[in-house]
Amino acid sequence: MPEPNSTAVSFGELVGSSDIWAFSYTRVTNVVGILASLLHGANAFLRLQISSVALPPACLLNPVDLTVNFYDRHDTRRALPIRVIFGSIYVLCTVAWAVDVLVLWEEAHQHRFSRTSTSSQQISEAGGALIGILFKLATAREACAVVTQYLFSDVLSLWRIYVVYGRPRWLRLTALSISVSSSALYIVDEVLRSQEVGSTGFKVAFTVVTLSVRGSAQVFSSLFIAKIIRKHQHEMKGLFPTYKDPSRRSRLATISVLYAILAMGLVYSCFWIAFVAGDILSLSSGDWKTWFLYIDALMCHISGIFPTLSLIVRAELISEHDATDVSRLVNTSMHFEPKADTEHREHLELARSSQGIQSSGHTDSYAP
Repeated sequence: MPEPNSTAVSFGELVGSSDIWAFSYTRVTNVVGILASLLHGANAFLRLQISSVALPPACLLNPVDLTVNFYDRHDTRRALPIRVIFGSIYVLCTVAWAVDVLVLWEEAHQHRFSRTSTSSQQISEAGGALIGILFKLATAREACAVVTQYLFSDVLSLWRIYVVYGRPRWLRLTALSISVSSSALYIVDEVLRSQEVGSTGFKVAFTVVTLSVRGSAQVFSSLFIAKIIRKHQHEMKGLFPTYKDPSRRSRLATISVLYAILAMGLVYSCFWIAFVAGDILSLSSGDWKTWFLYIDALMCHISGIFPTLSLIVRAELISEHDATDVSRLVNTSMHFEPKADTEHREHLELARSSQGIQSSGHTDSYAP
């Protein structure tokens, strides 16, 4: 992970070159992506809240796949801490996004000022003030990224497999061991980077071990989720309808595959592997530092909005299920007769039955 003032240093290196526009363009795409995720996440949450499908409350706020339905139908008290964590990483992700917007604004303003101003002293003073502002913003963003990526992301992923597998004791101990060890390694790694302790090779090796343990938690949870999804694949398919229309059937299949990939955390694990590889390469060679800035700028947002993406796709699947239930009810109601015809038929049947009762009084062969 770069130092807190790396954003300011990189800006000083990139001013006047074409790379500043590429770096700013990455931040612009981040802003657009986060805005879309916020809107879609709120929409998905509302659709889940008003959905007629009977889902456990723990599944409404948490990035848990459908297999939780098979294990956690009633117990919602234990889900409260994870709801707090989920909400915290979402808030921190939003704060990091706001900081990115401020950094982008300050960089664009300084770049325009350096192009229009003719006084080198004014440019130097503005550059010094900008470095101070960017250092404070980078420190705030670093705090959000640390909590989101390095403290809460593992807890969220490991909690998912813990719930899906029925809260076994061995898995709880394993998850706690991975989470505590990775957090402790991260703290020691930050101390080694900030202090002149040990050789450069030792620091690089320790960072590799720290990031490998952190990334292994994501891969570990993905493998366990993939196993349980494959085990209950047919049961999950039964929760959703089958369409005769090829286009709707293809759309549902695409959404189902996308949801399975998101629920397994496969994409998230790939991002973490790329993040770890980029950090290691940036430490061993300066040529990879610019590329690592890109992936580092994205990881905090990905860690914060990835659960929301699961909610979005889950809401799409639920809406497909609800739409089919409604259409089925409409088609069924069309088989009933109009109300007037039904009342007329009831009167005829009542008259016939009364005639049968009267005639039964004169005959002994009547049987009820």
